[in-house]
This record gives sequence, C-alpha cells and structure tokens, in this order.
Amino acid sequence: MIVKERKQDRRLLLALSVSMLCCFAAGASAQSSLGGSASQPGTLGTEVAPMTGESSGLAPLEQKPAFGGLTGPVPLIHHDALRHPCVEIHGYSQPQKVNPDVYDHILQISNRCSETIKLHICYYQTEDCIDVSARPYDNQLETLGIFAHMPDFRWEYTENCTPSIYSPLKPANCY
Repeated sequence: MIVKERKQDRRLLLALSVSMLCCFAAGASAQSSLGGSASQPGTLGTEVAPMTGESSGLAPLEQKPAFGGLTGPVPLIHHDALRHPCVEIHGYSQPQKVNPDVYDHILQISNRCSETIKLHICYYQTEDCIDVSARPYDNQLETLGIFAHMPDFRWEYTENCTPSIYSPLKPANCY
C-alpha cells in the first residue's frame, strides 16, 4: 500500500514539474516576442528597461505615464530609505585642449546610498557601453566616450538589481 502511494506521489510530482517547466518556457517565449531595446535580464526572467539621460544641449526624451500607459519593461533602480533613487547621473561634454572640435563625453555619477551599485551605461540605443561601480556616498567622473563634432549626447543605463550568490533574492531597495 505504501509503495503504491509513493509511486503515485512520484508521478504527481513529475507531472507537476513538467507542467511548471512548460509554463516557464511559454512565458519566456511570449516575453521574447515582445522585443525591446538594450535591456538586461532582471529577476525571474523579466526584462528591465534602461533609464535615460542627455547632456544639457538636448531636450529630454518623452516620458511615459506612470500609470496605465506603461506597457513594456520597467526600470529597476535602487532607492534609499526615503524612496529617492540612489544614483543620479549628469552628463556634459568638454572640448579637448589640443583640438576643440573633439569632445570628451563625461558623466558625473553620484551615489547617495550605503552600497556599491553596478551600472551598465551606454550611448542611447547603441552597444557602445561602459561598466561602472558607483561607490557608496561618493561622486565620480567617468568618460563615456570621445567624439569629434558632437558636443551633445544621450545615454541610457541599467542598474544591477539581480540576485547574488550571497542573497538569492533581489535587493529589497531595488524596485
């Protein structure tokens, strides 16, 4: 009697695991058909939208409404205890002294939180990127690139909100 129940339990467990695997595979294929721009995978197979910014000479990109109109992936960013974003990035270009028609594209990165935050920063909708670790309670300057005759630029970035081997869940302040 006990052997028969164990066989039924194993069959039920096998059927349940196969059905869960099929559901996850179907969700992943449906998600990949949605498309999207340069985004990183988030937790549990979700896509993470990048945050964007621009130098002072460009108009800001059109912002999507916070409720109701957001259909694609959402940005995951770290927040402090008051729910303010931890990382703030400002960009500007600086002409080189030797040739004033060549510009350094510089990003000023401020982290107001107590943890190091890893950033993946790219020129807008390109794969020309840098990886930066924003140190806690620190301001730092990073050069995104150098271009001739291009004083204004846009960038997009994602924060690493994925789980680590030490913490299997995403950070609690990352939403």
